[in-house]
Amino acid sequence: MSKSKFDTIHEMHQDDVKNDTRFVAVSPYFVDSKNVEQGALVTMGIDGSTHLEMVRQKRFPLLIMVDKEEYEKRINT
Repeated sequence: MSKSKFDTIHEMHQDDVKNDTRFVAVSPYFVDSKNVEQGALVTMGIDGSTHLEMVRQKRFPLLIMVDKEEYEKRINT
């Protein structure tokens, strides 16, 4: 059975912490969202080096929507 996306990302993040690598980057820079025919369009900001890595197909974006209230409860415990 294959691992879930979350399990894989968690492993990569643990390696980042342990080995001072940068396999997973998180961008908290929400810019905008608006309704479109297909649902919604979300605009996020990223730093220049991450953008360059995306252009070179070294990275890909993955939007994860998280319950804010539950996140804040857990992050502070």
